[in-house]
Amino acid sequence: MMKALSRRVVLLVWAMALLCACSRNAQLSMPPADRVSLQEGDLVCRLGVSWVSPFCARAACHDARFSHMGILVFHGKTPYVLHAELEETKGFDGIIEERLDEFIASARAYGIFRIPITPQERSLMIAHARAEARKNPEFDTTFGINPQPGTVYCSQLVRESLMEATGRRYPMVMINGEEDSHEIDRVIKAPGVQEIFYQAQP
Repeated sequence: MMKALSRRVVLLVWAMALLCACSRNAQLSMPPADRVSLQEGDLVCRLGVSWVSPFCARAACHDARFSHMGILVFHGKTPYVLHAELEETKGFDGIIEERLDEFIASARAYGIFRIPITPQERSLMIAHARAEARKNPEFDTTFGINPQPGTVYCSQLVRESLMEATGRRYPMVMINGEEDSHEIDRVIKAPGVQEIFYQAQP
């Protein structure tokens, strides 16, 4: 009973934050096709427009530009982002595939990163994330602090899918001999990762 009540309170606060942000015009555009060649398995990170996003971003030890991340996939020629999201205004609570233009519409900034893995590993990463989606998990509103069975948050989905695809060999950023605890940094600041596009609101 208390767990269900607590989750309803979190969902209400989250929805209010997103509704307050909806009046903002993100003014962000899709990556120019003549300069950026997108690939399945690229990672897409954004800084959201809700009041909670800056707090998530500031948890980073290296790169505080982002608060959310997902995996780029294609439906035909249309790019989508496969990600774990909680957004009551859109009816999202769990793992979804959202068009890239809609994903960046609720962002102050976004970046696209290419990770140094093989095409087969990219396919395995996407397959693992989609397999997790079929389990219908809810979004983990504790961000791993007090995880419950059947929950997941955005960077957890990306990191675990990447580790599964590469046999857990993918390098992670180390701080004072320990893995960086900020999940987005652990992936995009690892050796060999390329930032292929970045855009922020003026």
